[in-house]
Amino acid sequence: MRFSGRSARSVTTPQVLECIESDELRVVVGASACAVVIGHCFASRDELESSLGEFAETGAPECFSGWSGCYSVAVLQPQAATLIADPVGQFPLYLARSDDDVVFGSSASALAKHVQAEPDRVALLATLTCPEAGDLFDTRSMFAGVDRLSPGRLARIVNGHVEVEPYTEFQPDPHVSLAEAATGLQSSLTRAVDARVASAGSLTSDFSGGLDSTSLAFLAAQKSPRLPVLTYLNSSRPVTDDVDHATRVVGLADRLEHHLVFGSDADLPYQSIDVLAEEPHSSAVAMGSMKARLKVAAKLGSDLHLVGEGGDIVLAAPAAYLADLGRQRDLPRLWRHCLGWARIRNRSPMSLLSRAIAMSRTSRSEAFADLAGQIAQGRPTGEVAWEKDNVAYWTVPQADWLTRPARRTLAEHVRAYGAGLSTDDEASVGDVVTSARLRLQALTQRAVRTSGAQCGVAVHAPYLDTDVVRACLALSASRRSSITKPKPLLRAALSSLVPDLVLARPTKGDYTADAYQGIRRAAPVLRRLLENPATADHGLIEPAPVRQTVVRAIDGLPTPWGALNQWIAVELWLRNQSGDAE
Repeated sequence: MRFSGRSARSVTTPQVLECIESDELRVVVGASACAVVIGHCFASRDELESSLGEFAETGAPECFSGWSGCYSVAVLQPQAATLIADPVGQFPLYLARSDDDVVFGSSASALAKHVQAEPDRVALLATLTCPEAGDLFDTRSMFAGVDRLSPGRLARIVNGHVEVEPYTEFQPDPHVSLAEAATGLQSSLTRAVDARVASAGSLTSDFSGGLDSTSLAFLAAQKSPRLPVLTYLNSSRPVTDDVDHATRVVGLADRLEHHLVFGSDADLPYQSIDVLAEEPHSSAVAMGSMKARLKVAAKLGSDLHLVGEGGDIVLAAPAAYLADLGRQRDLPRLWRHCLGWARIRNRSPMSLLSRAIAMSRTSRSEAFADLAGQIAQGRPTGEVAWEKDNVAYWTVPQADWLTRPARRTLAEHVRAYGAGLSTDDEASVGDVVTSARLRLQALTQRAVRTSGAQCGVAVHAPYLDTDVVRACLALSASRRSSITKPKPLLRAALSSLVPDLVLARPTKGDYTADAYQGIRRAAPVLRRLLENPATADHGLIEPAPVRQTVVRAIDGLPTPWGALNQWIAVELWLRNQSGDAE
């Protein structure tokens, strides 16, 4: 799926450079305008044509809202273009300057080739070191001179001039109760699933045994005469608790047709690493089991497959919300939740309480100043306490891998960004973390969709639909949290539609052992990457500490998996840019 256009200030109509129609791209042509819809949009053609005509008269972007799905829109008119970026960030839009004109599209790499843009050094360093600091990526792509239109923003391009304004965003509403949010979630999620059932020629669904995908399958089964559902099992290294639970609950719906997808060690992490063209992301190292399921879905004749991606982000709350309880001075609830997290994570409740109180007194600008200091120092972090990584705006950066010039460049950028933040509107810690993780989840889903396209199967994540995300995030992170019930918002929303045995599962399978086994099998490949790493050639990292981390992982010692996976993704992305990807 790719779309590119230009404002064409020297001609009477905007020019389309490239438009490749697919299941994620629809084009509607009217009398005086053309609309390109990028993403998953379940409006009928008549609805799109009517909205395009209304937009041509009014210029109101709301004309294209209200349909199930998640999508961005580009409207091309004589001497003007209007870009509307989806607020979730699944289907981003990019802009760049080309001579005196503005070019735009759905692919940063395509625009980079058009304007001959080079990789953005600051963006690469931030991706390597602090990908969870989402603010640093707000308008940046991986290419210098190619800007990303921030999620939920609108850009009007007239005569080569770009004006960007807020359009829609997700904001917690303190006046919305849990019951009201649950009603909104039930309505939006049911519509999202029903739209897929109606549009698919042959639908399949993940059925991991976890709460999110299993709930989707039960919703879809209500409108499907027959729904094949897929559960993955590596027969040589089984994580059987997920499979056992899936097997128990599948019989609760007659229309579910259960398929066990038997995998092998070839599906373990690091065995087949994808290169994402737009932005490197750590999910690329562990797509093996997903690809195995999608291959089976394709053999079953599926043209649309449902996954539970995004459920953990929008339904649950990151542990950072503990800081918000401290800000609210809700000390009894804070202490109860510290006790709960301490039991789950085998931590001291007092250390959690101390960390939460400290973070409750830390503004975002102060957090960025601290992050800049950690990056500049670049000392090896060693094993980091769980609460320091999680009751925080972001995890502790693996800055000791960076070269000194790289640390200085990134630290200066982070420090300058933090100094420019306003203190008037300080968002809650939990909501800032949720927003950053939503951005990263959109990158994961992009990798999943790419794997699906390779199998000829469209992959959809209903939990990442715009209306579903809006319904969930109407509650702040601290109000979505619970230490006694898994994802209480989903349970309240679906209690009348999904069996309680599905909604009550408190745990999920632990696949940490797969990472260690996978990296042992991939050790020769990783060692070759570190013989002459592109990240070192670009002056980003010192190879020695990365080599040491890989050796420790191979030996089964504690490993910063997120940082290591992010380095692998960036390394292969850089090699791909120069044509040297293995």
